[in-house]
Amino acid sequence: MSFKLKDLFIKYSAEFEEIETAFEMLLESFKRLKDKLFNEITELAKQKNSEKIKIVNEYIERIKEFEKKLILFIEELKKQYETEGEYLDDSTKNKPKSMEFYIIPILEALIELGGEATVKEVLKRVYNKVKDDLSQKDRDKLKSGQIRWENTAQWARKKMVEEGLLSSSSPRGVWEITEKGKKYYYEHKK
Repeated sequence: MSFKLKDLFIKYSAEFEEIETAFEMLLESFKRLKDKLFNEITELAKQKNSEKIKIVNEYIERIKEFEKKLILFIEELKKQYETEGEYLDDSTKNKPKSMEFYIIPILEALIELGGEATVKEVLKRVYNKVKDDLSQKDRDKLKSGQIRWENTAQWARKKMVEEGLLSSSSPRGVWEITEKGKKYYYEHKK
């Protein structure tokens, strides 16, 4: 029996998924940075500082070029991953959920809990909402000992803080929804 690329994807599927998630987060960070730099250009335009505007624009262009290269790399990695057999059972039922999957359940849990709660309380309520949709991959433990779905939900929380849906100033171990988060929930709930 010959060793194939598929064997590597199967053996290290958790690592490949973590890399994909990290790349997605990196792309989101670039998007936020570009937004801030565009705001900087607006401020510089008010000051009529064309020299600094040119420098910021050049930096934005460099970020865009890097983003393009990163997107091409991610697409190539995904293409190989899919070509070689994404998961052991070749079904999407075993694919772990993305961070986006947890956004509405987290917001809903926080609203039900009065706007803020401990991580443990939020995750318990989120689990009750999503347990029937979790795959075996979601239920697997990572090398850190944490359950994959909880890890992904906590990464989702970080992204939600960055997007202003959750408070960045809540005490450690407490998640708190913002007005923007409530608005997002009511606009996107099913």
